[in-house]
Amino acid sequence: MFITTCSPQFLLTVIVCIGMVMACMILLASWTASPLGNVKIKMGRVLATDKELIFDLHIHAVNYNWWTLHIASAELGVFASSKLVPDGLSLANNYTHVAAEPAEYLGSLYKFDEALYFPARIFAGDREDPPTSQLRIKSPGADKGGNERWSRMIRYPYALIVRGVLRYPLLPFLGSHIESVAVCHVSHVDPATGKVSDEKDQSFCLSDS
Repeated sequence: MFITTCSPQFLLTVIVCIGMVMACMILLASWTASPLGNVKIKMGRVLATDKELIFDLHIHAVNYNWWTLHIASAELGVFASSKLVPDGLSLANNYTHVAAEPAEYLGSLYKFDEALYFPARIFAGDREDPPTSQLRIKSPGADKGGNERWSRMIRYPYALIVRGVLRYPLLPFLGSHIESVAVCHVSHVDPATGKVSDEKDQSFCLSDS
């Protein structure tokens, strides 16, 4: 039985070669890294009460890299708007066509409870189901008056608006560069049926420029 031993010089050479290969791969990844493309958001399964708002946020995006990207943090503002504002607190069928705010601020969200993962496009195949996170806002409204307006608003069809920025590391193995992408979407919520659909009027998402 023969035992082959490696000299320290050989081991050092192997380690240096492996380090150089890894460095080249990191440089190549940094050079070819691409932000998420075609990023869009949609809402679904809205549960609204005067004390709490819960809804699903679907994020559509295409990852052109060969590694997985994940979104864990954000800065999103949630608003509501309705042209059917009840006259006072009465439950009567009388209501007036006015835009009370034009949009009522409900709250902000800064992180997802669980990171949303986007696999590389070449590995994702024909995957159609977008990553989804359930978001929750307690006591919707900036103040007591806003919460009262919200409690009246949810008795009638209203628009739910999510607008802000999603943030994610472009190179997860380095974690230094954080990419940001602006998103906005307006959904129509019918409290009578629970149906959530795309609002035809997306003017809340138009840029001021």
